[in-house]
Amino acid sequence: MKNHILLLFTIVFSLNHAQAQCINGIINRYTAVLEIGCNKQVLSVASSNGFAVGDEVLIIQMQGASIDQSNTSNFGAPQVGSAGNYSFNRIEAIINNSIKLQFQLARSFDVAGKVQLIRVNTTM
Repeated sequence: MKNHILLLFTIVFSLNHAQAQCINGIINRYTAVLEIGCNKQVLSVASSNGFAVGDEVLIIQMQGASIDQSNTSNFGAPQVGSAGNYSFNRIEAIINNSIKLQFQLARSFDVAGKVQLIRVNTTM
């Protein structure tokens, strides 16, 4: 019983004295991916501003799902397609608005489905 009270006191004390971390400024940069080329390793992006060689990045497809509207047994079933596909990578080189990734993308992305390149801040 003593141990339970001590544990409860420790938890309550910790919660009451926990410090919230303030986040200021821009945490992650992102840009639209306009084209994926050169063996799925070079991205043409809307802007390379805010990205640097060595940055860890996330490539993610934000859209691309649809609903089956045909009069079949699947009527109304979602067709996910490439929506939600993502991949982590690292920037190897930047030339203007072309970004070369360190590794070839293993997944397929459809740039018509709003693919984004996001710099991942791992120092927080």
